[in-house]
Amino acid sequence: MSSPIGGFYLNAQYREKAARVELATKPELTVRTCIELDNATMIDDTRCGRAGFECLLNNDRVSVCFIAELISSEVVKFTYNVSISHTNSEIAQPMQQVLNLTAGEQLSVLVAGSERVKLTASFNYGKSMT
Repeated sequence: MSSPIGGFYLNAQYREKAARVELATKPELTVRTCIELDNATMIDDTRCGRAGFECLLNNDRVSVCFIAELISSEVVKFTYNVSISHTNSEIAQPMQQVLNLTAGEQLSVLVAGSERVKLTASFNYGKSMT
């Protein structure tokens, strides 16, 4: 006679295995992010992770969180949330910017339309930027 708890246990094992397989099938990305305020670099960092990962970059002046989501085999959607420590309330408020990039493409945009805050991002597949 089988135990109802055994069914839950096996189901949990299958979910864990499916999650590992799904993670292993997502491509590895190397993402470069640069934030500038009034043409002065606040953060310039490169991070690696699998598509779907969330990354936090921060220092004493800026905090940047982004999520990389695979849209297709060629396009990755990046959702950036930027918070800057500044006395100007317009700059100090949280800002969000969404970018759709292809591998090897570098894109520079004004964050949330602010003329003072610029985001430059690029990515490549694999662990090293070429």
